[in-house]
Amino acid sequence: MLQAALVLVVLVGGMSLGRTLALPGDAGTISRLADWGRANHLALLVDRVDGLR
Repeated sequence: MLQAALVLVVLVGGMSLGRTLALPGDAGTISRLADWGRANHLALLVDRVDGLR
């Protein structure tokens, strides 16, 4: 049961991320990942990783 839930979460997240990365435009992969993270309530994590650079 736990494995099925984990697979579902990975599939949904992967599809969402894949759609974001496939959008047309000039934005780079890192920028798109950061935008996706902020749009999906991961702003704290994105900001911490961005602070390391």
